[in-house]
Amino acid sequence: MGGGFMEGMRSRLLGVAIIWLGITLLAGNFQLGGEFRQILNQSWPILIILFGLSYLFETERDMKIIGLIIAFFGLGLLGDRLGWFIFNMHSFWSTFWSVALILFGWKIMGGGTVDKTNWVVMSGYERKGSSWELKGGSFHIIMGGVELDLRDAIIPEGETNLDFTVIMGGVEIRLPDELDVSCEGTAVLGGLEFLGQSSGGIYGDRIVEKTLGDASRKVNIKCRVFLGGVEVK
Repeated sequence: MGGGFMEGMRSRLLGVAIIWLGITLLAGNFQLGGEFRQILNQSWPILIILFGLSYLFETERDMKIIGLIIAFFGLGLLGDRLGWFIFNMHSFWSTFWSVALILFGWKIMGGGTVDKTNWVVMSGYERKGSSWELKGGSFHIIMGGVELDLRDAIIPEGETNLDFTVIMGGVEIRLPDELDVSCEGTAVLGGLEFLGQSSGGIYGDRIVEKTLGDASRKVNIKCRVFLGGVEVK
């Protein structure tokens, strides 16, 4: 199915869900239609389930994951209203955050092997101009920011690996044109933008490569982001 069709369908489902909820509240305020109001109150989560399932038709894996989370949330609301089981919002979000942190930690453990580790904690790290040489390394950024401008930097021949773990922080990397680049990242409640292609939200991942064919230098960038953002341009 085309992206425009699915986007239009999701907009209509969301609109119908809001109208449905509004009618339910209005009927309750005026004490109208007891059985009708009960049906509305019990069944409106079906639209949330359909809204989430619509994302399963997307090609990107992160959109499918977001869709499943929304669908399970709607299923929990529906089951609670129909008396199938008790849906506890606090337990749902506690479980969600626990799983998100486990996945984020797993991604950190799977980070690439690099020569040097840099810690940026509640501070900034900046390199720009022609007087510095790029070396492979990892960055652990906690409530801080990193800015690397490689356009005039001395970049060694062959491949250089950069690895970023970002928690409540940000990274900005500027690249020269005559360079092969590989970008790979995962974000939880954050954002990624690699060479104009973006991903983010509740969960997102992105892999982008630029290959010139005759370039003698390549930079490999890997990142894991929690409540932050990484931009490569």
